Amino acid sequence: MTVVNGNLLDIIGGVPSQGRIWFLLSRPNWNEATGQIFVPEFTQVIANVSTGAFTIDLEPTVTMGIDAVYYAVLKYMDTTSGKEKEYTVGSFAVPSTGGPYQLSDLLVSGPFLPVPEDILASVIAYAAAAAASAAAITVTQTAVDTTAGRLTKVGDFGLGGIGDAITLANLDDKNTPAGQYRTIGTTTGVFPSGASVFGYITIIRYDTSNISQTYTPVGNGGGANSTFTRTYNSFTSAWMPWRQVFNQGNILGTVTQTAGVPTGAVMQHSSSANGFFERRASGRAVCTRMDQTTPNVSTAYGSLFRSADIVWTFPTAFFAGTLPAVSFSADNADVIGFRVSALSATAVTFQLVANASISGTTTVRASAIGRWSNMA
Repeated sequence: MTVVNGNLLDIIGGVPSQGRIWFLLSRPNWNEATGQIFVPEFTQVIANVSTGAFTIDLEPTVTMGIDAVYYAVLKYMDTTSGKEKEYTVGSFAVPSTGGPYQLSDLLVSGPFLPVPEDILASVIAYAAAAAASAAAITVTQTAVDTTAGRLTKVGDFGLGGIGDAITLANLDDKNTPAGQYRTIGTTTGVFPSGASVFGYITIIRYDTSNISQTYTPVGNGGGANSTFTRTYNSFTSAWMPWRQVFNQGNILGTVTQTAGVPTGAVMQHSSSANGFFERRASGRAVCTRMDQTTPNVSTAYGSLFRSADIVWTFPTAFFAGTLPAVSFSADNADVIGFRVSALSATAVTFQLVANASISGTTTVRASAIGRWSNMA
């Protein structure tokens, strides 16, 4: 690293009356493969014109024995075109070792070019405007400061930080700014039923009166790995109920309902010695049994034969007062039908009917379709 000490007056050739001058140092690099020199991005240096002194740390790359050459470039706003322009005032070579060096000792050839008065005036005005703009910028005073025109800091509104998120005091506060927050044990408000009070909360605002919240419990607490949403209804001036977002982790579970509104999982699947059943959030229930058996179908039934009564108790009861639709099939081709003698929400009694007497075990496959709840 080479240290260069300089004075702004050596560059601009005059004494400005106010503000700060922004000038740029650029260093061309030598491309050994093509033999070309190209200029990379500028390195920006700010010098205070009251003293004019500055110090810069340079790390020149020396290639093929050529010392690094830097160009001093003033940046200003052209008053005629209204466009930002740059004015090169000279160059200097920086050895790769030694120093510190004085800028005046490193000039490539002669002194720096004096800056023309019109350009210098534009440079001073540009610098003054930049300084005024910078002075006018005020950063946010709190992590939820919504004052217009203030510069947002890292972590404000839960953005960009890697530490603790902003703790939300009241989940139901409809004046909370949009952002990312966390809830803890002291956070008040209505949480999703059964969910931990420790979680992540994202707030999105449509306008001042319509709000969307998304809540995800943290860790292994209640409702872990699940997401819940709700909105604030500006017409009723109240929060809508929390609704769970389903995924492959919670689509199967216990289906429940309250007053005809689903409150549990989308589907429920289970089994018992009486077969398998599936309940759906719509209120539909399906029961199946693949191994119902009867020892003989040999009792005369007119010109046919029938089995003794077979009772199938459903693996889950259907809604009280309703009857499911039942169907059967058998593994013997002589079985031509079935006779249901009793049917309820909990069981069915039936017989096999055959066109020939059957000795030995016959396996029956049975199904029943109905409703487990009174949802329409």
